[in-house]
Amino acid sequence: MVSLDFQCIKTTQVEVLLNGPPCQPFNPSRGIRQGDPFSPYLFIIAIESLSRKLASYEQNRTITGIKIVRGAPKINHLLFADDCLLFSKANLDQTRALLEVIEEFSQCSGQVINFNKSSVYFSNNVSPSSAETLASILQVPIMDPKEKYLGLPFFIGRNERAHLSVLLENMDTRLSKWNASNLPEPGSTVMVKHVLNGIPFHYMISFKFPDQTIKDLISIQGKLWRRMNSNKGVVISWTNLSRDKEEGGLGFRAFRVFNKSLLSKSAWKLCYGNSEIWFKSMEAKY
Repeated sequence: MVSLDFQCIKTTQVEVLLNGPPCQPFNPSRGIRQGDPFSPYLFIIAIESLSRKLASYEQNRTITGIKIVRGAPKINHLLFADDCLLFSKANLDQTRALLEVIEEFSQCSGQVINFNKSSVYFSNNVSPSSAETLASILQVPIMDPKEKYLGLPFFIGRNERAHLSVLLENMDTRLSKWNASNLPEPGSTVMVKHVLNGIPFHYMISFKFPDQTIKDLISIQGKLWRRMNSNKGVVISWTNLSRDKEEGGLGFRAFRVFNKSLLSKSAWKLCYGNSEIWFKSMEAKY
């Protein structure tokens, strides 16, 4: 496998366009270029070794993960794109073992973790003094409880509407940069359908939006499309605008229906994805 990978990299030739015609081809000697389509596959191969190492440490209880409820599988790492979430007990032995795994992975793969962009979170059962000691060993700051990941807060309480207010602020910020009064109706329609309609997508996969939040989203979009300085379009209800073009509407996204469809897709995966870890965790909890 390694020889095949190197063959794919070493046999590549690059030609640079200089004032029109290409220069003499040459072989890159500093690895693959940025944006090379082969790069993600190499990253997956490298990160697979880290995942298997952490899984073996979980089996021999060197780094024990967490489980959401009794009977659920333990998880000591989660990977998403180039981000990694690591879970362990808050003690010196597992902290040092975690650093050893990271150091070994960095030496073997050449991938260096940016500790300045990393953070650590401790449960309420860990004393502040112990948390500061372990954070200093890891050389990463303690996470702010209001920290976000991919635009979503890490920790959400019972008041979901308060956390979803960040989404509304984001849309308001986008809207404040556009002068809707100078946009023609087709331009406003494109902005709503392809920009504002896409902002809540990631949120709706995970949460059922309260009715008031959906009303606020519709209100924000209506301000742009109806152009607040004009009365044009006010007589048309947003329900009619959300209909398909074949039915006389403009095809705007109906957030309530769209939210339910995304959650239904997740429920379908939950019912038929019985080999996945998140399915086993949800099954143990509910």
